Amino acid sequence: MVTAVALVAGMSACSSPASKTPAASATSSPGAGPTPTAAAAQLFGVLEARRCKAPDPAVCENPGQPAHDTAAIAGLDGFAVAKTTFTPRTVPVIGNAATILDLEGQVAAGGLYFIDGKGVVRRLEPGGGVKSVATFAITSPQQSASFAVSPDGTHLMAAVLTYPNHQDSSDPSQPFGTFSGPWRLELETAAAGGSTSTVKKWESGTSQYPNGPGGITNMVLAGWDGQGPIVLVHATTGTQNSWLDNQHWFAGNLARLHADGTVGPVIGPADCLPYWRPVAGRFVCTRAPGGTQSGTPASVVSLDGSVIWSGAAPAGVSVAGGFALSPDGTRLAMDRQVVTLASGASLRLPANFTPEGWLSMDTIIGLIPGAHTAGTLGVVHTQNSQHVEDWGFSGTFVGTLPPSGQAPL
Repeated sequence: MVTAVALVAGMSACSSPASKTPAASATSSPGAGPTPTAAAAQLFGVLEARRCKAPDPAVCENPGQPAHDTAAIAGLDGFAVAKTTFTPRTVPVIGNAATILDLEGQVAAGGLYFIDGKGVVRRLEPGGGVKSVATFAITSPQQSASFAVSPDGTHLMAAVLTYPNHQDSSDPSQPFGTFSGPWRLELETAAAGGSTSTVKKWESGTSQYPNGPGGITNMVLAGWDGQGPIVLVHATTGTQNSWLDNQHWFAGNLARLHADGTVGPVIGPADCLPYWRPVAGRFVCTRAPGGTQSGTPASVVSLDGSVIWSGAAPAGVSVAGGFALSPDGTRLAMDRQVVTLASGASLRLPANFTPEGWLSMDTIIGLIPGAHTAGTLGVVHTQNSQHVEDWGFSGTFVGTLPPSGQAPL
């Protein structure tokens, strides 16, 4: 039996008290937090699992896929300007594997959107205001949801996946319990502040796993640009191993989602696995690891399907990953280095830093591994690329907040 590993190191499970933590430095009331400074002019969203107080993440529920319960907006100085708590999700049981869930947050239209354990999507404003914008009802612990928001914040879509019912079993021949009932995928849409409607529904039997013979085609909402929603199609539901650092997705391809629920052609090379959500109209995809001597192959692909850059993570990195595109899509950060796509010029990064995203054109946010925790967030400034500024708290970076009406950076 293969033991399930933590899926993504960057999805840290526990928050640590620190002087520089979004959840500790503001409340959800308007005007809370420090006075905005030039450093806080660019804002970003982060999710935390603050109810977990244990020093050892092994005692936290599903440390590889934490059930976040705090949303915060912070500035480039690491201090929050707004935060709020919400009901965490429940992780569905699928058997001898770790369940793969989408991140509960999205950034759009100048705000941070997040979905709670009941399927309610809320918007956190930089001033601290919180409002409900849509409900994609989750009525069972054996359900999960992914969602996306239009660039202007007026429309939302979600894919709600229902897993077979799970029952614990004392039978040694069924160590992971028993399962019954169908797999079901419902594609739903809502206008912000309005009612929710079902666009399309698919269903298959208990033993007909998604993406297999007779099973439904699973999809995860991956973003929304000027042309409409984007999905990861053939997304897998679970894994027993991760082969990339900070890995988010384990199967599938990106495609455009039409208003009637049909899916367009695969975007980019079919044999290249998308690493994470698109940034600036581009996304990173990877192929099977080539080993520590040759490095892990990676490409940057435009949403029109063209390959803009191909290369590899540095040779000698045992677990490559941490791929993150700069806000304008011209540079790619990864474990150990930053590459300028047009010229191929590279910049070294510290070995103890896994990029999660960019806060500005010269500031990279990422994870600093910890000896007894899932790690803490910190930043590296490209002007001093070998120095990591440890912010001292655990969290998951969602993205920078684009101005209202603009697509996320």
